[in-house]
Amino acid sequence: MSKIIAVTSGKGGTGKSSISACLGYALAKQGNRTLIIELDFGLRCMDIMLGMQGNITYDLGDVLEGTCDVYKATTTVKLASNLSVLCAPSDPFVQLKAEDIEKITQEMRKYFE
Repeated sequence: MSKIIAVTSGKGGTGKSSISACLGYALAKQGNRTLIIELDFGLRCMDIMLGMQGNITYDLGDVLEGTCDVYKATTTVKLASNLSVLCAPSDPFVQLKAEDIEKITQEMRKYFE
């Protein structure tokens, strides 16, 4: 059964993205199929941190708008073949509900550990 690890804080600049990128990379390098779902709509940076700037075709906004399915919106990270990322929307005004996140995480449990 896959596990979900939430990295949260009520304050910006506390290292959530750094922890998520490093933890995701470490889990992937240990052989776990790992997915990072970025939810920072105001300051998307996971693609930059993982060396994938400009290589993201679809993001969470496309999933929420119904443009593509969630699996197609994930991008494999070049640094670790077991690591994928679903980037936050490039549009910071996309609407997201808790039910959307629950649906997405349940769907992706089929593919990632």
